Amino acid sequence: MQYFSELFNYGLWDLLINSLIYSAVALPFFMGFWCIWKKRFQHRRIQEKQQSNSAMIKHELKYSAVTLLVFATIDVLLYVAQTNGVTKLYNQVADYGWGYFVFSVFVMILLHDAWFYFTHRLMHHPKLFKYIHKVHHQSTDPSPFAAFSFHPLEAIVEATIYVIFAFLFPVNIWALYAWQIIQMGLNVIGHTGYEIYPKGFSTHWLFKWKTPSTHHNMHHSHFSGNYGLYFTWWDRIFNTEFKDYHTKFESVQKRISLHKKAMMFLCLLAITQYLQAQTVELITSAGFGKPYIIESIEERNDLSIGYAPAFTAGIKYKPSTESKWGLILSVQYFEARAKGITKTSQIPVDGFISNTSFLLIGEKVKPLKRNANWSFIYAFGIGLSAENYVFKADTEPRKNNYLSLISYAGFSRKINDRLSIRITDGLLITDFIKGIHYLSGNWPGQSAGEDVSENLLIGINYTF
Repeated sequence: MQYFSELFNYGLWDLLINSLIYSAVALPFFMGFWCIWKKRFQHRRIQEKQQSNSAMIKHELKYSAVTLLVFATIDVLLYVAQTNGVTKLYNQVADYGWGYFVFSVFVMILLHDAWFYFTHRLMHHPKLFKYIHKVHHQSTDPSPFAAFSFHPLEAIVEATIYVIFAFLFPVNIWALYAWQIIQMGLNVIGHTGYEIYPKGFSTHWLFKWKTPSTHHNMHHSHFSGNYGLYFTWWDRIFNTEFKDYHTKFESVQKRISLHKKAMMFLCLLAITQYLQAQTVELITSAGFGKPYIIESIEERNDLSIGYAPAFTAGIKYKPSTESKWGLILSVQYFEARAKGITKTSQIPVDGFISNTSFLLIGEKVKPLKRNANWSFIYAFGIGLSAENYVFKADTEPRKNNYLSLISYAGFSRKINDRLSIRITDGLLITDFIKGIHYLSGNWPGQSAGEDVSENLLIGINYTF
């Protein structure tokens, strides 16, 4: 009696776990394609007009429950065989290794595909169809729950394959579970009724051997042909693949492509209309920058580490013409000549230091009260800076990347509705830690790098 109680508990847990896995696989596809985003995915529907109704969904759910009950019963019998040592199932992966574990999963997929094709064709025989397979084919427009909607006898046929696996060759119990989840997932996708595979999939040299959703959906709508589950090769070998399969697949893909183009056009139109209500400005500036930490070099003869050329260009976005704040994406370039000997380490320097910074800046332009054509500018930002240090003319540059901070202030003068002239002065701190130490007077002067620079820039703002 205790033994039967143990078997009952095993079967109950097996039924519960398989039901949860089936729900976890099928329910998201059903809710996504058939309920929540049904209209959004209409262009991916293989059969453009939905044939299935609530009564058919209930039919699929009922027979899926029967199938899971049959599977649980067979799992109990397999458990009895395993506990008596008559199967080749094993529990420890180490017994055969991970390589064999993965290999066994692929073998089960290949064998199951052959099993499914030939038993499927057999169940389409007129003398068997109406007694066994007709239940499954009542879903002419299948939903994800049609994946396990089988007559009990067909459920036994479907389950027989993993019983064969258990006696045919060594199979780890977890490899068996992995195969079951894979076949369940692909089975659900095949019955989704919506094409999720990309354009060209059915004719690609590698992927043409894999069945997309259209392949099996045509089987349900035509009641014959396209018998394969995972792969198309058995249908091709025995000439049971529909002649218009590729045409049907591409017709669905054409609808998907047209929808994508329409959505891209609508998105572009929406962006254009949105930007019309916004303000986008082009900012370009040129001027001079003065590096500071570079001045840890002792001046020698032809040393020129004073002001050096600096250039900036960027796009400024404002949410409206009245907005004072704007967001700038900017690129700034600065290059300084250096020649001398460092004060502390006595390293000779004869070359240049360049800085290219990519900056994200928040800038505020506040009109002056006494003269609306003039505005006060101040800004703060962060970015990434790439610096090249050439200590000697014949050496390779040393490259460093830093997180940068920038701050500046200045004035702008409005020329007309689109054009303004600006002048700003500020600091670019390339190496934040070193720069703060230098500005606070705690830097010993060992660097030959341009880690803090003051930039005086004159430029224009042009509003699109």
